Amino acid sequence: MDDGTVIREAAADDRDTVVNLWEKAGLVVPHNDPHQDFDRFLTSGHGGVLVADDGSDVVGSVAYGDDAHRGWMYYLAVDPNSRQQGIGKKLVDAVEVLFRERGVPKMQLMVRSTNETAGDFYRQIGYQEMPVSGFGKRLDGAVVEPPKLDVVITHLEMRSRPNLASVTPAEPAVLTQVPRPSVRFYRYLYDSVGAAGLWWERRAMSDEELAETIRSEDTEVHILLVGSEPAGFVELNSGEFPIVNLAYFGLIPEFIGRGLGSYLIGEAIRLAWDKSPELLTVNTNSLDHPRALRMYQQKGFVPVREERVSWVDPRFTRLIENGGTLWA
Repeated sequence: MDDGTVIREAAADDRDTVVNLWEKAGLVVPHNDPHQDFDRFLTSGHGGVLVADDGSDVVGSVAYGDDAHRGWMYYLAVDPNSRQQGIGKKLVDAVEVLFRERGVPKMQLMVRSTNETAGDFYRQIGYQEMPVSGFGKRLDGAVVEPPKLDVVITHLEMRSRPNLASVTPAEPAVLTQVPRPSVRFYRYLYDSVGAAGLWWERRAMSDEELAETIRSEDTEVHILLVGSEPAGFVELNSGEFPIVNLAYFGLIPEFIGRGLGSYLIGEAIRLAWDKSPELLTVNTNSLDHPRALRMYQQKGFVPVREERVSWVDPRFTRLIENGGTLWA
């Protein structure tokens, strides 16, 4: 980092510059007024704002406050053009020094669970996720709108059995059906395979609803075993026969990149066409693995329509736990 960059306490006339920095860093949400937040930090007597000043402009900031028992950090931001220079770490270090001088024994912060970059940064500099849940209540009457995910769903079809070459898995593996799977085992498969893609629909079901679905005579669940360990699963649904739907398909993260995906999708297609349907369907969305759509097309599926939807982020509703909180 440029030695000319200094950390100093923000002054009232830094307000617009700092708020603009927060906005560029994506830290401003509709239910928080950043100008009021800045003013409170400077005037409450319980905190303040530190800025990184390179001599010509403010290139970073962090707000802080303490309740005597713990110190809190908020709004850590670095100008996009000044990142990867150690400025964020220097700001955090400065807050830590300030709290040590005050005799504050520990520091805490909250990270929205959609902000994975921030979470990675704090882990790298020694912060740990705490085994607690965050609770909050607005006292100003503001309504917190849940964050939405704009998702593109691509629907695909296959109208005849493809002539797929036989694929030998890169390591010994077998696909086997699980008749009437237990809810707990199914949730393990679904949650493990779908975590990265934010699969949430089955998480939202009660155990009773899920049991009825996965044990239906129209549903088949097949698991991929590598040795004796589950590596992925396929779920087929023939409730609208002669249409068969490839409802879910995927690998557990530890088994991705090991040459198993092509084998698994080939076997799923074979199992589906063994039912003699007139049509095989599947869909994928923009949250799935970036190669998913291309893989389906390579196996013979044809896109037939796109659907644009807006989902409440399942991390906000805690259907998917991903550390931190979205409330603040």
